[in-house]
Amino acid sequence: MAGLDDTLGSSAVTPRKILETLAGVANALALPHPVHIHCNNLGQPGNAATTLESMKALSGQRAHFTHLQFHSYGGAPGKGWASAAREVMEYVNAHAEMSVDVGQVMFGAATTVTADSPVSTCCTRAAAASG
Repeated sequence: MAGLDDTLGSSAVTPRKILETLAGVANALALPHPVHIHCNNLGQPGNAATTLESMKALSGQRAHFTHLQFHSYGGAPGKGWASAAREVMEYVNAHAEMSVDVGQVMFGAATTVTADSPVSTCCTRAAAASG
């Protein structure tokens, strides 16, 4: 799992610095909607730690965290899964400046809009094959 303070490539840029900069700019400009954040380690066991660390990095600033049901897993890679939803929601409920969405999974026909068409095509084909 990638951490918030791991440098990207050969630069000194980290995911934490990106989060802090983007949220800071969006809030300084008083944009109508806060920065929209997709946390690192999507769908990985233990990723709730990354989600909470991302939230804490922006404590006091407006921020919107997306697809939270896929970012609230306890456990550890290679050691199993657990729910960490309670810890994540307790943090969210204590910070009114944050908003979240659940990232609902749709059953049946659905329409997707994405800039990542190879992934969307792959997932669409897999859903069609299983349905």
